[in-house]
Amino acid sequence: MALGGDVYFGSFNDDGGRWALVNNASDEPVGFHFVGFVPARRQLIVGSPYYFDVSGGHFSDGRGYEGTIVADGQVNGTATFSLGDRPPYSELSFSGAIDPPVGPVSRFTGSWSSASNQYAFVGPSGKAMVFVGDDCGVGSIDDDGNLKVSFAFGSEAIARIDPVTRKLVVYFSALKKDPPARETSVSRLVNLSVRANLVSVPAPSRGI
Repeated sequence: MALGGDVYFGSFNDDGGRWALVNNASDEPVGFHFVGFVPARRQLIVGSPYYFDVSGGHFSDGRGYEGTIVADGQVNGTATFSLGDRPPYSELSFSGAIDPPVGPVSRFTGSWSSASNQYAFVGPSGKAMVFVGDDCGVGSIDDDGNLKVSFAFGSEAIARIDPVTRKLVVYFSALKKDPPARETSVSRLVNLSVRANLVSVPAPSRGI
């Protein structure tokens, strides 16, 4: 199994948004991590990393999304949104598939996170998605850990993962389109799939 478990990428239908999922069925930490971005609402959906398990192919943590992974690696689900903190609510369907290894499996496979609402997912093929508070980008990572993605609203992120320390430094440029340009500070991230004990992520109380 690839380091960090199975990685899935997909989109929200009729919206153009993106999502990524890592499912660790046996490696520690066991569970799944889901993050999505809905550009029409400028909304980031963030699950509780590796706190809930995928059960019978079904995944959800009660934060407005749920989906199903079927045997061939396809994913389908729905996400519920409001325009604010109140109804009315609307639903978007989403779909995607597992990221298959193409050639050597990337040693950086897994999900990465920081305390400043920045998330990165790397598949075994080297495909990558990076999520910030109000944008999402798609790109790739090379064999040396150099990562580059282009964002839907014009930002770019350039990063490098150190294969020895398992740490990632991400440099985000200013946004080029609406909302107005801003600068974000350099963030140090760690791979949740491998070093979850280094990241403090609040999670809801687990019910019985």
